[in-house]
Amino acid sequence: MFHDNWNEISEENYHEEDYRFLAANTGFWQSPNVDPHPAPDPETFKQLPLGEDAIQVLDRIVETCNEEDIKIIFFTCPWSGEYNYSDAMQEYADKNGCVYLDLFKYTDEMQFDTQTDLSDIEHLNDSGAGKVARFLAEYIKENYNL
Repeated sequence: MFHDNWNEISEENYHEEDYRFLAANTGFWQSPNVDPHPAPDPETFKQLPLGEDAIQVLDRIVETCNEEDIKIIFFTCPWSGEYNYSDAMQEYADKNGCVYLDLFKYTDEMQFDTQTDLSDIEHLNDSGAGKVARFLAEYIKENYNL
């Protein structure tokens, strides 16, 4: 809910209107809107290394989760743009004993369609969020003993 605000969250933040709205919706900003966009071809995405800032944030997440014995599944949601860090995220996840799911590779399996499942160029609408959530739920059920 607070994206990259790691150190300056105060009790007052939890009383702000935006927080109350997001908390009531479990962090999901619902949108029935449909904004059609062409589907990208993930095979053409230029791959780049992760930046040092990203690695530091990921390291903090991994460290915190390891301390609490929490298994990590990193994933990238499909959108109509190009995601340049799939290879780097896979390498990072492998190195740190995490799972990484590049959901661009599962759009057919999810029946994800950039013409109907996005509320804008980079955000899921209700339909797209449901498809991603169902896919992740099935993945977790199949791969973890809950």
